Amino acid sequence: MSKPPFLAVCGHTNLDIHLVVKELPKAGQSAPVVERRTLWGGTAANIARHAGGLGVPTRLWSRVGDDFPATWRKALGADGVDLSKLDVVPGAQTPTCFIFTDLLERQAYAMDQGPMERMAESPPTEALLDGMARGSWLHLATGDPLAYALVAAAAVERGLRIALDPGQELRYKYDARSLKGLLELADLLFLNEEELRTACDLLECTEPEELLLHVPALIVTRAERGASLYRDGHPSVHQPAFPVRVLDPTGAGDALRSGFFAALHAGRPFEEALRWGQAAAATVVQHPGAQERVLHRSDLDRLVVP
Repeated sequence: MSKPPFLAVCGHTNLDIHLVVKELPKAGQSAPVVERRTLWGGTAANIARHAGGLGVPTRLWSRVGDDFPATWRKALGADGVDLSKLDVVPGAQTPTCFIFTDLLERQAYAMDQGPMERMAESPPTEALLDGMARGSWLHLATGDPLAYALVAAAAVERGLRIALDPGQELRYKYDARSLKGLLELADLLFLNEEELRTACDLLECTEPEELLLHVPALIVTRAERGASLYRDGHPSVHQPAFPVRVLDPTGAGDALRSGFFAALHAGRPFEEALRWGQAAAATVVQHPGAQERVLHRSDLDRLVVP
């Protein structure tokens, strides 16, 4: 019998079509494609699969089409991801993300949401949390913030902890009210620097520490400049990135979250968990694709002290 989930992840599971271009095109311009690859991705699937590979009992909720590849389902299951709550929509096409990467590793995205665009029709329910012990984590990644409200409230009632991770959708799916509403229930907020600026605009603040008026803890990822941890009642912590050669930055942030939860599952404190997360990100960026090489604990042990 499988272990009860320590982590339940909600968000996108999508095919990633990677297009490497010499430079990102401006409006009205085209750019020649240097390389094209179709890979497995999506914020939730990336986090869930790597967390499973790191030994964290993990459950995944996403809305996908009935074209969802059987080989992908099998791979997720082999890495210990519980797919019993995966919402497969008959006749729909699995969400697809077009990722443009230039030779300076800058990226732009175009997203076909597929059935995730209508997730309010069938949002994650309280059943997603069945069997989870108090103190376990619900991770809310990309998706409709209003559709997450009920499962977030149910998680609080069950004594679970909530990490909010809106990603790039913070810019166009959230407003001040929906962000405040989920932050009132959350224990941790994940943002990158661009998302930090958006969150501060929505909540009318100027410094990361001001977000602690809305949520107890904040992690800001800063690409090659590392990551920062802000906690209510604690001094802020900045940790530099591990010096590695970046082959493909896709999925680095999702890997960081997986490593972070692996450390929490092992009983480590937030500061140490952030370092585990950075080790996970440093490992993933040395390989092509977000899920082409699934993380294992030995990967983290090469960079952080066990």
